[in-house]
Amino acid sequence: SRTFGTPTDQNKWTYSCWIKRADVGSAMAAGLSTAAASYGDESNLEFNAGADLLAFGSSNGSSWTTSLQSDKVFRDSSAWYHLMAVLDTDQASSDDRWKWYVNGTQITSFSTNTRSGQSTNHYTNSAQSHTIGSRADNSLKFDGYMAMVIFVDGQALGPTDFGKVNDDGVWVPQNYTGTYGNNGYKLTFDSSQTNGIGHDSSGNGNNWTATGFDEYSADVKVFFPVTGTASTAALGTTLRGTTPNG
Repeated sequence: SRTFGTPTDQNKWTYSCWIKRADVGSAMAAGLSTAAASYGDESNLEFNAGADLLAFGSSNGSSWTTSLQSDKVFRDSSAWYHLMAVLDTDQASSDDRWKWYVNGTQITSFSTNTRSGQSTNHYTNSAQSHTIGSRADNSLKFDGYMAMVIFVDGQALGPTDFGKVNDDGVWVPQNYTGTYGNNGYKLTFDSSQTNGIGHDSSGNGNNWTATGFDEYSADVKVFFPVTGTASTAALGTTLRGTTPNG
């Protein structure tokens, strides 16, 4: 977990991660979650139970001001997914305020599509406690592999900032070379770094505290490939099992 500081721009950020699910059919956090001091004020990016749809919700404690759910399922436990969430609530069009990309392709069709108004602040990227791989209350723990987690504060970026199509037509990672903003970070889960698995490799020093590992906590894989074809691409160090709370 990590408590964020003052953001570069709370209304604008980009979250990118590579995941490979080990368990399908169960609700689990897919990325960044946030909770304010008052219970119920929260934002969560996750897969829902049963249907395996990608979902995002942001609540002010009394209602869900944003509630999005894809109508596409994500059930392939043999494949890597590159997930990107992009927020820019200053956009005039509601469709441009929140964008999802999976393996470089934008999700444009939703089974649930409730979006907040222009310039609305969400709890993500606020000066609150943030978690990766579970909700802030330690529920819905992610089960699978996770690699190369990047958060960029103050910019609404596109998928080609983090990935590309290789010669085999496969979406693969590429190194992000831009800036990160005040709360931005890059987690490579390399336990040999100064601050261990939670070390921030962006240069910002926004290190995370890794807690709550299960029995797979020692199973850290180096160079786990993007699979599905004969083509492979390095993701760097990859964390296996139920992820830490941060």
